[in-house]
Amino acid sequence: MDCEKEISLRVEKIKGIFQSAKELASTEKDLTILIKQLDTTEHEYCSIAYEGASMGIALNDLEKHDTLSDWRLFNDKAGMHAAQTHAGLGWAIAQLNKPVSTLLKTLSPLLRFRVLDGWGYYDGIFRQRTSIKAQKISENIEAWMLSAYDQGIGRSIWYACKGDVNKVQEMISAFPMERRQSMWVGIGVACSYVGGCDENLLRSLPVVAGHYQDQLAIGTVLAARARAQAHDITDDVELACHIWCHRSAKEAMLLSVKAEPASYENVNDCYALWLSQIQQALTSTENINKL
Repeated sequence: MDCEKEISLRVEKIKGIFQSAKELASTEKDLTILIKQLDTTEHEYCSIAYEGASMGIALNDLEKHDTLSDWRLFNDKAGMHAAQTHAGLGWAIAQLNKPVSTLLKTLSPLLRFRVLDGWGYYDGIFRQRTSIKAQKISENIEAWMLSAYDQGIGRSIWYACKGDVNKVQEMISAFPMERRQSMWVGIGVACSYVGGCDENLLRSLPVVAGHYQDQLAIGTVLAARARAQAHDITDDVELACHIWCHRSAKEAMLLSVKAEPASYENVNDCYALWLSQIQQALTSTENINKL
């Protein structure tokens, strides 16, 4: 299997679906009709269509009204694609480079970090010279937001490298060590979600990731959760979960639910706590399996 070619084809398909949905959302103002058209997208890529539409609606909201009234109505009707609609909102905010702290406080504690992931992905794709080569961060990204933002940067690196694991390692290693961990989570998300990888490629990534291999597994859990919520668990996610997490995609999704913080006393830390608890659950299970 030529993984790089397959991944490249999938990336281009995703780009096309995203852009078409974004353009559709900017012209189709009847939400019922928009939803029906988005739902005609090939099932595996339906959430991508919702992400593109989300960006289009959010851009219109923020540019014309400086609110998210229409986006919130859309998001309410796109419940099972919530991870992608929040990432799409991140794309819009990134393009406009707007202050985001106040807005994030109006969103659910865990999903607000998907917005930051979307921002990081946008910067990694469209501002690569600034965000990756020069490693500059927008002044609107506060310190507590950086890990989720860097997860998006990691996703953009996977899309740019299209399965070239050595290039992935080279790009991430250029960053300070404190930023690399979140980027490897993003690699795990993107690799699992996009698909196109065979078993050999999936087994080579943890070797290249070194002591960040747990982050690959965490990313796979997040991808499995998004796929499961959209009722769209793919063979690619199943394979990645089997190799990196030693469990099925459904089991990985359930693990992510059980690992959610019991309370949100410090909302700014809840995402990091959630990922840490996912890692602990994965590690404890692996240790039991070795006995």
